[in-house]
Amino acid sequence: MKNMQWNVFLEDFNKHEIVTFDIFRHSYFREDVAKIKKKKLNYEDFSKELRSVVMYYFWSKSEYEVVITSWPPYIDREELDRLTSEEKYLRHNVRLTVGKKIDVYQQLFLNWERFVGYVYES
Repeated sequence: MKNMQWNVFLEDFNKHEIVTFDIFRHSYFREDVAKIKKKKLNYEDFSKELRSVVMYYFWSKSEYEVVITSWPPYIDREELDRLTSEEKYLRHNVRLTVGKKIDVYQQLFLNWERFVGYVYES
């Protein structure tokens, strides 16, 4: 378990940037995965238990969510007018017309079978 690594995207709220985060750096998550592995479950049961643990730690929690959008991001006309009318601005909450909020659970579930296989075999 010490050498396991699986990266996802998160926002670093202190730096105001998107960073990669190794989910196995989350100590309680890592401990719960180790407990599941000790049970010596078959692959299907292991997958079900791992999914429950992933959901518990990473599903629909704001600190584990990030918004993805197209580049350049599209904003609606009202917000564009507001931004261009201001002389100085540092950071604004831009209402995106093309974008989706995803959490770590959704990022893992995109490659769920590979993730389960990686954890099961490690």
